[in-house]
Amino acid sequence: MEEKKKKTPRPMNKKTAKLIRYGVIIAALFVFGYSTYQLVDTYLGYKEGTDAYEDIQNEFFGNLVVVDDDNSNASDDSSDDETGESETNSGSGSIDITNNTSGDTLSALDFAGLVASNSDSVGWIKQVNNNYINYPIVQTTNNDYYVHRLFDLTYNLSGSIFVDCRCSEALESKNVLIYGHNMYNKSMFGTLKYYYEKDGWYDDHKYFDIWSGYTHYRYEVFCLIETNVNSTDFYDKITFSTDEDFMEWITKRREEATFDTDVEVTEDDYVVSLSTCLGNGRDGRRFIVMLVRTATINDEDNSVIETW
Repeated sequence: MEEKKKKTPRPMNKKTAKLIRYGVIIAALFVFGYSTYQLVDTYLGYKEGTDAYEDIQNEFFGNLVVVDDDNSNASDDSSDDETGESETNSGSGSIDITNNTSGDTLSALDFAGLVASNSDSVGWIKQVNNNYINYPIVQTTNNDYYVHRLFDLTYNLSGSIFVDCRCSEALESKNVLIYGHNMYNKSMFGTLKYYYEKDGWYDDHKYFDIWSGYTHYRYEVFCLIETNVNSTDFYDKITFSTDEDFMEWITKRREEATFDTDVEVTEDDYVVSLSTCLGNGRDGRRFIVMLVRTATINDEDNSVIETW
């Protein structure tokens, strides 16, 4: 039987080869163009969010300086581009200290103006020695609304710093859960990761200032935790039936902490849990910075009114 001859494949003609080359080039250009568009769109979104919050800082949050009757001198609040650190312990504001509603004390926060601008306002957070975390705090009836909405309600991936809707007493709750995105441009809670990324960050950034309305509290970091968004033992524990229940919960958190300090937490204390994503957050991992209230501060001279 005669063996069948194998057919030799025809060489590709020049026209077909040229069309394929053009197709590959066009596809590559499309991918490059789309990637560039995505990068530019992301950058513009970041810039929009940063600019919006800078405007809010300038309008509602002032420098911690004593104001004379006739004139005022705002302190220099220039910050380092890399660390956000400042010589002052305040935000970059164009206003000075504002009289609060009672008229008895002075406040760096124009809370009435903040509420007039957004009725969901409950206060302000400012990390000591870090101007990147310097934002209004809001709270509404669900935990989705401000995930991608700025303080002025504009849609933006930066979102807002917001209190868990289940904290019935807002910033005066026993355990206040506050959420913020881990942004790549260091905005929102994007610098919380420095606690585990940068040696010595904790030593220079132990304290946060939180205004609940016009009342200025000082908080201190007492432990750092890595957990999962589905951790009911952490995220579902908002209220406590007894002091023993509260202390048992605190003990568990300290046992699972990746970093713990010698800062004491007692049954009479109030804590704040700052929650953000680890990495891009898609795997559900979360990083928590836990704070305990240590003092009430007088904004007029930045002195301690009461220790907790």
